[in-house]
Amino acid sequence: MFLKADSQCDSRRLVVARRSSQLELVQFYHTHHLQHFSPADCAKRIKRHYVWDKVTDDCMKFRDGCAHCNRLKHRPAKPYGNLQRMPRALEPGVSYAMDFITDLPPATAMRWDAVLLLKDLYSGRVFMYPTRKSCTARQAAQIIYKNVILDHSRGQPLELRSDRDSRFTKAVFKELFTLSGTRCHFGTSARSISNGAAERVIQAAEVMLRSNKLNQTGWFSRLPYAVYCLNTRPQSALGGLSAVEVETVRIPSTPMELTPEILKHRKVHGLHEHFARLDEIRQTVDDCKRVAFDLMAHQYNKHHQPVMPSEIPPGQRVWLMAQHLKTPALHAKLMPADKLRAKFYGPYKVKRWVSPVTVELALPQNLSKAHPVFHVSRIRKYRAADAAVVPAQFATITNKDVEDDHHYEISHIRGHRKVANPPREHSDLREFLVEYKDYDQEDVSWVSHHELATSAPELLRRYLATLTARRADEVSDEQWLLHHSDFDYMANAVTHCRLLSPGRTGSLYFEPSLRAKLQNLAA
Repeated sequence: MFLKADSQCDSRRLVVARRSSQLELVQFYHTHHLQHFSPADCAKRIKRHYVWDKVTDDCMKFRDGCAHCNRLKHRPAKPYGNLQRMPRALEPGVSYAMDFITDLPPATAMRWDAVLLLKDLYSGRVFMYPTRKSCTARQAAQIIYKNVILDHSRGQPLELRSDRDSRFTKAVFKELFTLSGTRCHFGTSARSISNGAAERVIQAAEVMLRSNKLNQTGWFSRLPYAVYCLNTRPQSALGGLSAVEVETVRIPSTPMELTPEILKHRKVHGLHEHFARLDEIRQTVDDCKRVAFDLMAHQYNKHHQPVMPSEIPPGQRVWLMAQHLKTPALHAKLMPADKLRAKFYGPYKVKRWVSPVTVELALPQNLSKAHPVFHVSRIRKYRAADAAVVPAQFATITNKDVEDDHHYEISHIRGHRKVANPPREHSDLREFLVEYKDYDQEDVSWVSHHELATSAPELLRRYLATLTARRADEVSDEQWLLHHSDFDYMANAVTHCRLLSPGRTGSLYFEPSLRAKLQNLAA
């Protein structure tokens, strides 16, 4: 045992020479009181009483391989991906961004509660059409074809851009436009900036549709005025011009501009002057859009760091941001508090780079409904745990790939549900939500009754016995209710029944005769 005198204080620190003791100290101070301190805090706490070479490096290696820190803590560094320039539209009427404004109060006898919005990506002209939230892919395509292509005589577009709304990604929507020569481009999963042109117009439109009145159905009557204001307002990205002026070389007149004094100074330009002005406007718009993108990219890139495909090649694992990802555990409402969920899922393998800022990941089966292409800002590099520093119980499980064939040991059964269309070979209508041993919260999945009876028969027997006992307790309480005529006693009894079955949701089930007696007493 050696003691090292500290020149900065009057205390002495113990010199730890044995490597196993060093790693035990790092593990203890890192996980002290389940806090999982940062490498700097962990090293500072260790150096109060102990000393050896590279204490901070050992703490950083432990943090990099700790599954708890990688999954549950916020991202310490800037997200990946600089702003990329979108392909430029060559003229009006060839490229549009589209999206829905939903959850509006039903208006008129048609019960409109949504708006389909399209924005011309060259001139910025906006089109908004009332519809319903239940609008299908075929109905959305018909609205675009009838109103934009035919009524406004803008012709068939070359490109439609949108987010991954289920109505736009349906095969029927893509086929209707693909057959006519229109390309449909969809953004990545949970990345609104990929459709930022439509999202920004939605923000401005919602401001114009708001009202201080209690009756909010008046948004429908304000919709035409909102479209007019959006199309006639000057825009800095267009050099101070409006969308209508860019397309028609004409400034829409207002009632205040129709006075004789103003009209007598108004000139009618000839054909050559009209085309010269049109060329001047097009050049101004191109220059202003280029300057606007440079300014936006400068501000955006200050909060992001560049990443090259060579830094994360295909086959390497990455962490995936858990925000907006729906797992079976979330659908079953096992984790109702979003604030207490894991921040990152994975790690998952990179299958390929779709573009300089988008990657395709190999997701497991329980996340198969999620679109596997993500923006690089939603991923984080995975660093393999150093087995010499991080014990196995703190390391990350990496065998979560779709193509890997591992044996998963079921540890718990968390719930069950009815199956709408069960396979013919299995008559049971239930599926069970199971949790696997040594796996994480996003790895729970639904398993059929037949599969569970084969892989974990004892767990299934105990779970079904628990359900039977719970149902027997509820029935006995219902029979006890029949012997009481006071409604207050019955109300307390109902509360007692619910306490006996905390896992049940909704109201308790009562036999028809008992329900009638309760209703009569309540009346």
